[in-house]
This record gives sequence, C-alpha cells and structure tokens, in this order.
Amino acid sequence: MKTVVPLHPIDSVFLPKGTRLNGIFEIEEMIGQGGMAQVYRARTLEADDAVAIKVVKPEIARDQSLMGLLRKEAQTLSKISHEAIVKHLLFSVDPQLGRPYLAMELVRGPSLADLIKDGPLSVEAVFVLLNRIGSGLDVAHRLGITHRDISPDNIILPRSDPGRAKLIDFGIARNLNEDETIIADRFAGKLKFASPEHLGLNGGKVTPKSDIYSFGLTLAAALIGAPLDLGGTQVEMIRRRQSVPDLGKIDPRIRKILLRMLQPDPAERPDTIADLIETQESGSVVQARRAPVLARPKPRRAPVIATALGLVLVGGGLAGWYGLRRSGSPEPAPAASAEKSRPADPNPLLADRPAETVGPGIGRTEEPPARPAPQQEARRETPAAEPSSSQQGLPQGVAPGTPQGSEARAPVPPAAPTARETEPPPPQALAAPPTPAPVATPASDQPLALGRSKRDCSTCPPLVEVPAGSFSMGGTADPSERPAHHVRIPAFLMSRGPVTVAEWNACHAAGRCEFRAEGAPNQPAANLSWDDAQQYVRWISGVTQKAYRLPSEAEWEYAARGGTRTRFWWGDQFRGEMAPCRSAGGIPPDAAPAAADFPENPYGLLGTTCIVAQWVSDCWHRNYRGAPGDGSAWGAPNCKQRVLRGGTWRSRAETERVTSRDFYDPGVRYPGNGIRIARDL
Repeated sequence: MKTVVPLHPIDSVFLPKGTRLNGIFEIEEMIGQGGMAQVYRARTLEADDAVAIKVVKPEIARDQSLMGLLRKEAQTLSKISHEAIVKHLLFSVDPQLGRPYLAMELVRGPSLADLIKDGPLSVEAVFVLLNRIGSGLDVAHRLGITHRDISPDNIILPRSDPGRAKLIDFGIARNLNEDETIIADRFAGKLKFASPEHLGLNGGKVTPKSDIYSFGLTLAAALIGAPLDLGGTQVEMIRRRQSVPDLGKIDPRIRKILLRMLQPDPAERPDTIADLIETQESGSVVQARRAPVLARPKPRRAPVIATALGLVLVGGGLAGWYGLRRSGSPEPAPAASAEKSRPADPNPLLADRPAETVGPGIGRTEEPPARPAPQQEARRETPAAEPSSSQQGLPQGVAPGTPQGSEARAPVPPAAPTARETEPPPPQALAAPPTPAPVATPASDQPLALGRSKRDCSTCPPLVEVPAGSFSMGGTADPSERPAHHVRIPAFLMSRGPVTVAEWNACHAAGRCEFRAEGAPNQPAANLSWDDAQQYVRWISGVTQKAYRLPSEAEWEYAARGGTRTRFWWGDQFRGEMAPCRSAGGIPPDAAPAAADFPENPYGLLGTTCIVAQWVSDCWHRNYRGAPGDGSAWGAPNCKQRVLRGGTWRSRAETERVTSRDFYDPGVRYPGNGIRIARDL
C-alpha cells in the first residue's frame, strides 16, 4: 500500500514525492522551476494520467493581489483550445498546503532549442512549424492573449515532429482586455528572442505583434541552427533591433515572410499570424508536410520531458531601457533603423515645417515627367549668388577648420577589385541574358539647363545638374533634425532617380558588383547595403573615368527640396499622386514602384520621397550639432552606421518629410534600401 506524504504548510518550498493536491493529483518529481513557481510531474489519482503541475512559490502565494491576477489569467488561458497549445486543465488552491497550482498537459519530447543543437531544420519543416504554432498563436491572439515569451525553449516537438509541435509557457501571458497582469509590462522573456517593445522601444507596449516578432526570431533560429546575432549588451540589443536583422543566411523561400515578421516598427508587421499563413505559397506548405525535419542528418537524441517553466518574474534591470530611444538619448547612439518610429506631432503636417531654403529659381525640364506635375504649391526663393568653397581658395567641399571635410565630398576613385568583388557571380547571373558592356559617352561638363539630364556611359544613370545655392538644413519635428543650420552647396551632378535594376545589374554582369538586383529593369534596385554601393561607384568611376560617389546628406536634402522650403517639395500636405507613401492601414506592394511613375521635383529629380531609402556618404550622428556647413559628408573616426534619406514605399507619409533621417548598418542589406549617385562638375 502506497504511503501518503502529509501535506505541507505554505512555507515549505519543495513538495516531495507522494504529496497530494485536493485529493486529485499526486506529485511524482520536480522537473523544473522558475522565479514564481516550481513545475512537477504528477499523476491523477482517478485515472493515473500524467500531468504537469505548476505550484506557486510561498512568497508569491502570500501576495493576495498577485493571486487575484493569477486566478484571472488562469481563467483566460483555460479558454484557449488548440492542438498546438498546451492544455491548461485546472487552477486551484489546496486548502491544507495553502499554495495555488495550475495543472496542465504534460508534453514529452525535445524542445526546439534542444533539436537545433544538432543542426538547423529544413525549410520545409520550418514551414510546418510556422503553420502549426502560428495557427495556435492566432487563436490566443484572437482571445486577446499575448504570449510574451516565444522562444525555441517554449516549443516542444513530440517525437521530434514539427507537425506535433506545441507552444508552452503561457505563464507570463497577458489578457489584452484587462488593465493588469501578473507580470505587468515587465519583460519576462528570453533576451535573444525579445521584440523591440520588450526592450522599451516603440513605447514599450507589448502586443500580439511583439509575439509575431519573437516567433520570427524563433523560426530564423530553427533555419540556421542558432539564434540570430542581435547583440550581447543592453545597448547593443536595443541598437540592433532598430533595423531588420541580417537574413542573408535564410532560405529565400521563407525570407520574405521573416522580413515581414521582423520589422522594427510594429505597424510594419502583419496584423495577425493568420495574414502570414494565408499569404504563403500553397506549394511550399504542401511540400513541407512531406519533408524531413533536419536540413542535414543528426544523431538521435533521447527524448526529454518538457513543460511550462513560466511564471518567471524578472525584477528590475530592463525598465530603464525604455528611455534608450534613437533620438535625444544620453546613451551611446543606437544603430540602424530601417524605418524609424517617431512620436506623433500635434499637427503632423504643419508643426515640423522645414527651415527656409534658398536656391535657384524653377526652370522647365526638357525631359517631361511621366505624368503632368500638378501646379506647385511649394514656396520658393531666388538666392543671392554665393561663391563655392573652391572660389574661396579651399578644396571644393572642405570647410575652413572642419576636420570632417577630409572625408566629405571625397569621391571613390577607380580601384582594383577587392577579394569580395572578384568572387564569381552567383549561379543565377550565369543564366541571365547578356548585358551589353557599357560604352563611355564623350560628354562635356558644361552646365546643363535646369532639369535636363545626360549620361556618362550607355548604361550609366542619367545625371541632372543641381545648381549651387544655400539653404537651412534640418527641421524641428525630430531631435535628429536639429539644430537647423546654414549650409552652402556647390553645383554638382546627381542621378536623376535612384539607380535602377538595369543600371545596377550592368555592374553585376561586369563582375564588379557582388549583388544581383531583382525586379523589372526600370524599378529601383533595392536590398542594397552601403558596402554594395561602394562597389557600384568604384565600377562606374572606372568605366567613365569620372569620380562618382554617394551624395553627402546635405547635398541630398538640398537637391530633394528643389529650392522649396515646405514639408514636401510640392507643399505642406501629402498628395498620393506625387509619391507612393503608404496610407494609414494600407498594405504596400511587394516591391517599389518605378520612380518615373511620379513627377520630378523642380531640379528634375525623381523618387526623392517614398521610393527606396537612399544611402548617402555620411556617418550617422544623432543630431546636427557640429555638422559641416559646406555641404560635405560628415564622417566619424569609428563609423558604425550610415545615413539613409527619402524613405521607402512602405513608409507612412507623416514620417517622410524632406528633413527626415534614417540610418542602418553599412554591411547589411535591407529590401527598402537603394542608392542615388553623384559626382562633382
């Protein structure tokens, strides 16, 4: 006859084998613990079924307010019924023990974290995981429940089968319909899989879209066999979550899905997991259900028992991270944001009017825009002529006493290809139709009529001349745009639009650009890193024997304004026929439209707003204090991020005024990033 162990008072920490709870369950052994509870394997006395029991620790059980919240959350979690979600069976308090407990399904098998220690999963298996766990998570989200702790540790695969996977550990979940939660808004997840909101970005508000981000990181880890590198220190973790992680190692069949899930701004992520599942290619899903689990063979692992180890209370430490924002932070400058989140202005269309611009009068172009430009509402002024730096006895683009001037306006000279550039082109390039070799076009550098363009070679981007002038750079809408400061700009040449797919791939076909752009020939080349841009300007400089470069940030803003001083070059109000910025709640297309589909600005430039974000030469600085006044690029001794201007077709109009600034890691490709090139006269 089995001995029944007497029940223990509330101050007993561990429950020995044989302890009975409410005459329903009998403890067998402790299998784990977290900050708020121990987890035991137990059995039911009636049917001898195996269950997991999560028993709240004594110090937590004494807090009646916490217990009330725990009871409320347990009631909410009991509503979830899905085969991919661990079942929550009963929440109760044993009267003699005096400690509450949660009985749930016991799931046997390795965790995803254990499984990928032996190698990455196949992309087909990850598609199965996406559909299986994603559909369960969608059910929870529709009930108003955010998991808050999605990671490979909390996904169990019975028999190592993704088709049987279960999501566990809803112990730190929150009901969005309630004002309070057992964890409140403190982070209790695993740092490597934390969303930007977990770390205080985007207002620190954790929502179902935060789960989507963490799930995306989890799927990425399954595909490469390890977590993505998103930093080790607090500052680094925040910095790297301000841009999309590098997904270069991810299989292209699923990369676009992960790109949607891992947007830094929650507004750019899918509204629901169901949206992701519904938009998958059906062929991939069908294939996935027949596919092997691992991308390469692995030795079999002994199965382990896994269950929820949640109810972990992480105290302090991270609450202070909420203040580490991109702009105006006293901490070291965070990095790269593909499309940054900005606080809403009281009057977003008028409160941040750019400072006054002084530039040449408006002239007519000899190359008409693709569609007639509406009557300009932008305000313009005619400048007094200013001598350029070279006319004052200084090298062109170098400000007196400005150390940054040595880097600024420095063209990238033709150079021998680097080891990276001399790598053979990828296989798809071999199958591409041959691209004619560019032929240098003899051309004079005599001044062009305003808005008229020319090419330096047959496959070179057309150039327009940006006339000399001066303007007040910056605005008041965002701390990164302050202080407004006077800048003089010598005349220079700039590509009429962002470099197109056809123009970029001429460099790739020549073996000098590693990356091959995708899309229609007249679409802007996208998914380019700053390092890619350097390959392109070296190549085109060699072909033309002219010193091409990326424009400086000051040159870019001056040219994009086109002599105007309004929020957009056409006026203070956004107009959808002028640029393809995303409307509130709108779904952007998969790729950027051609810049020629929209009117040119008064200087003859296309695509300065919401086409692709365009790399410039400058290093990122969090504001304009100390910025050069001669139009040169602003360098830095240890340049970890570079500036992007113009926004992408996925950007919202309210964030893409002509003064808006973004930044990104120079070696990382992102689908919204492209280039526009320049050279001196």
